[in-house]
Amino acid sequence: MKKVLKATKESSAGLILSFALSFLAFIYAPFELYLTNISEFWMRPSHLIPALVLLSGFSFCVFSFILIVSQLINKNLYRFNLTWISALLVGFYIQGNFLIKNLPSMGGETIEWELYTSERIKSALAFIVPFAVFIVLFVVFRKGLFEKIVKVLSICLSLLLAVTLTTLFVTTDTNKNETLVPTVKNEFRLSNDQNLIIFIVDAYDSGYFKKVMAQDVDFQNELDGFTFYENALSAYPFTTHAIPMILSGEWFENDGDFSKHLIKSVDESPLINVLENNNYNIGIYEQSALNLDENIFEGRFDNCSRVGFDYTGRSVYRLVLKMAGVKFAPWDLKKECEDLSEMVVKCRVPSSGDKQFIWSNVSFYKQIKNDNPIEITDTKCARIIHVEGAHVPYKYDKDVNKIDPKTGSYTQNVEACATMIKQYLRRLKESGIYDNSAIVILGDHGYAGNDKKDEYNLKKRMNPVVLVKGIDEKHDLKISSAPIMYTDLAQGFVRLTEKKASDEIFDWKDNDSRNRRMLIFAYTKEDHIREYFTDGRADDPDAMKATGKEYVLGK
Repeated sequence: MKKVLKATKESSAGLILSFALSFLAFIYAPFELYLTNISEFWMRPSHLIPALVLLSGFSFCVFSFILIVSQLINKNLYRFNLTWISALLVGFYIQGNFLIKNLPSMGGETIEWELYTSERIKSALAFIVPFAVFIVLFVVFRKGLFEKIVKVLSICLSLLLAVTLTTLFVTTDTNKNETLVPTVKNEFRLSNDQNLIIFIVDAYDSGYFKKVMAQDVDFQNELDGFTFYENALSAYPFTTHAIPMILSGEWFENDGDFSKHLIKSVDESPLINVLENNNYNIGIYEQSALNLDENIFEGRFDNCSRVGFDYTGRSVYRLVLKMAGVKFAPWDLKKECEDLSEMVVKCRVPSSGDKQFIWSNVSFYKQIKNDNPIEITDTKCARIIHVEGAHVPYKYDKDVNKIDPKTGSYTQNVEACATMIKQYLRRLKESGIYDNSAIVILGDHGYAGNDKKDEYNLKKRMNPVVLVKGIDEKHDLKISSAPIMYTDLAQGFVRLTEKKASDEIFDWKDNDSRNRRMLIFAYTKEDHIREYFTDGRADDPDAMKATGKEYVLGK
């Protein structure tokens, strides 16, 4: 026992190093990711703390044990362990603070990690170079000086990280006791008087839709009364900006606070205001693209209520490990963390209030597949529903069964959406409310199918599906090539509430010529938007020309 106590005392540098490494990996990394991306996480800090304490404590004990045992065995072995653990500490720090910017999105897209050769090399060097430096220090400096260097480095780095983390906590609002969220309440309650249903299918591309529809006669037959606007031009290539445009018809040009734009897009939406003024019961079923400010929206939407959350079992521990990995793991290990967004959702359960709406295709389809969930009311209803649609990953077959995304395709996701839409329309018809319902089925943006997100394919994302049926509209499916834009949609929806037919809600008709605008940015780089115009079709990316005008946030 005396030898152990003596070895522990002589391993003070190792104990401080173990603390610094454990603090960096399992306290700082998860909390830094959480606080700088607070809107992406539903949980409070208290939900994470037990897992952080346990994992960091376990890490500290493991590294301390290694160092103390090596001190007992051989002094040089102890110093060598100090060397590689110190290199690990510095490598993590470099990886997480300087090499994180080029990390691909982990929002569900299939990531081809082998394409990031330069990042892999830089990541390897981030660990190899510090190891080489510490080997030199190990060889050149005497024992006391080497251990002092390790001790000072560990203390300074820990203090720096602690100050950074404290600052983030002070400047970030982490109050998430209860949040105003869209729930599933009344999702399938509709009126025998008049309904407006806007069914937004994420990443639903017009070109792929046409191919699938051409092969599915049943789908075409279910779309009776609809007009398919095949030449519709989306305003933006991604959901965050597209959804508020659909509701408001207003552009966002990086000229202010985007969160305020989200609030305004609903609060001042011509559609929402008309629905309220005409006593519609409004439900907005949208998982993440809107800011439902409690002071403005509470009480306005039938399904939005305060919900508290808790986490499920051991899932939060896996979540913390993935958070640490996203931040500090070497490049070749980050692929094990690419399902982080999915994990955030998986470990969440409501602790109070109604079940929160999630955009899952499976969740929606299960409710309509075998039974008709539609309930009838006398009050006019508006339902705005945004589902996962054809969004990556490609995890559905045509029957909406989950498949391996590595073997799936975008076309299969589009087919799954067709199956889901067909069944929803059938349930509306069975309930006798199809005729008295104005129905819109649209993509928030198009998709380039397996795209690599280069500029050319971003242009290809600008031709989404737009299908419209007016109240009491009866005819076979029509196809229109009218050059409509997404700035036209909100006003067009208002006209549907006035019982206008689907071919009367837009001012533009077939064979009209129109110079149309779009604002394009790369994913997660919306702070730099470029302006384009086209006088051609929405499915012709070659006709889309940059004006040279750019909208940069803060300028």
